[in-house]
Amino acid sequence: MTAVFNARSDGMFVKNMALAIFGDKELKESSVTGAPSNRTKSGMFVKNMALAIFGDKELKESSVTGAPSNRTKSDPKPSLNPTKALAVRDIFRYFLESYRRYDKDKIEELVGDYQTFIRQKISDMNRVTKRVVKTTNNNRTS
Repeated sequence: MTAVFNARSDGMFVKNMALAIFGDKELKESSVTGAPSNRTKSGMFVKNMALAIFGDKELKESSVTGAPSNRTKSDPKPSLNPTKALAVRDIFRYFLESYRRYDKDKIEELVGDYQTFIRQKISDMNRVTKRVVKTTNNNRTS
């Protein structure tokens, strides 16, 4: 028999997972409210959490939903494990409630974007680094 994990109902697991990955000091430092953009800091928190939970190989080889790409029309990548994705969401919620101390509306707004933040992380990891290559055209005549 397999155990079913319910991240939403197991608050202690969520808290311990966040503390194990980041540590209390780093979580407190991540919650500085004087930052230029708290949305950016929230996005970085989710991206780092996703990388810690899924690992770089799984993120590179998966998509958030598993749906086919409209742009490439190729075979869809497998979706991320939904249980782990919910764990990322719930740890993010815990971070916003306990360290940022946002009100419920702000928390719901940011938590609703957790898949977008993961999608951005996958995109960043799969982006090919472009090198600027200087070419000279010596064949031109003036």
